[in-house]
Amino acid sequence: MSINKTKKEKTFNLAVIGVGWIGEIHCECFKRLEEYIPGIKINLHTVVDVFEDRVKKIAEKYRFMQWDTDWRKVVRNKEIDIVSICTSNQFHKDIAIEAAKEGKHIICEKPLSNFLEDAEQLVEEVNKYNVKRIVNFNYRRIPAVQYIQELINNGRLGEIYHFKCFMAQDWAMGSDVLAGDWHFKKAISGGGSSSMMGIHTLDMARFLIGDISEVLALKNTFIKERTSNVNGKVIRAKVDVDDSTAVLAKFKSGSIGTFLISWLVAGRKYHFEFEINGSKGSVIFNIERMNEIMYCDNDTNNRKEVGFKNILIGAEHKYGNLFSLKTGMGIGIKESFIIQFYEFLKGILADEKVSPDFNEGLEAQKILSAILISGEKNKWIQL
Repeated sequence: MSINKTKKEKTFNLAVIGVGWIGEIHCECFKRLEEYIPGIKINLHTVVDVFEDRVKKIAEKYRFMQWDTDWRKVVRNKEIDIVSICTSNQFHKDIAIEAAKEGKHIICEKPLSNFLEDAEQLVEEVNKYNVKRIVNFNYRRIPAVQYIQELINNGRLGEIYHFKCFMAQDWAMGSDVLAGDWHFKKAISGGGSSSMMGIHTLDMARFLIGDISEVLALKNTFIKERTSNVNGKVIRAKVDVDDSTAVLAKFKSGSIGTFLISWLVAGRKYHFEFEINGSKGSVIFNIERMNEIMYCDNDTNNRKEVGFKNILIGAEHKYGNLFSLKTGMGIGIKESFIIQFYEFLKGILADEKVSPDFNEGLEAQKILSAILISGEKNKWIQL
């Protein structure tokens, strides 16, 4: 039996700029996205990267209509509706401002830029134009995180006392990890683990607990030199970003926050865990087990039953009907990107506010900047 389409499809032409690891995820998730929003068609129009071999490969793999190495030409193409910025941090500002001037809707990877002043300029300029724009804090969209926010908003945890966070990976272990990688260059990345990984923890803290008023940071660069390949010659290059950063934070609400971020934690592959403690209960989330939470209900007179229980997140929770899965089957991290892009497209279609917008991205970057200053000056920094 044939299916008759009663409404004309709305078509969006997409350009993805920068196709390293994160850029390829954007390509895949946008390719899947139209399955989840009736009445739209997403054309993977143009993919851009300075490395021609790489961009050709990605264009073929995801069946883009075309590829290019010049992002300015692509952004100015009248056919493009959405620009997804997945380059290193130093290019975010120029691409986003140019895209906004050309009337493109924008998704920008985090952080907004490598330094606070660049992020402030980016936001000020882009806000002048009537385009939708989000920074891709996709962890917010994980259904388990959405349920934790629901518990907090409904008063199930009571007054929030503590937010404790640990974000750890091991990919930078050993000095043979190339210093030529832009993550190890402050001029390009703006910072080390605190910037590239920690920005997610800061946004999560703001999303769930609220604004931070003051921070004290301790940071260290344990591996001070790394192997680098310069014009085919292997040399030793100095590292000028943090490997590990620990932070104490005061929230405006009075809550206390602690953060430890490092890419030098042996055995940790993709670890992002936080615990929230309140007057009525506690909750624990670990992204490596992203379809469950540990929840303690302290609001009971039966002290024999106070303790953590495991709650599986699935069909009964937010976005549970989006992927046609039974509770216990579970989604993966790429689905959080799809949900983020899904909400973005819905905002464009309905001409409604999208979140997290660039202003929210700027607030997270202000906290990050204060942490970097605190780590240098070894003192509390007020926001």
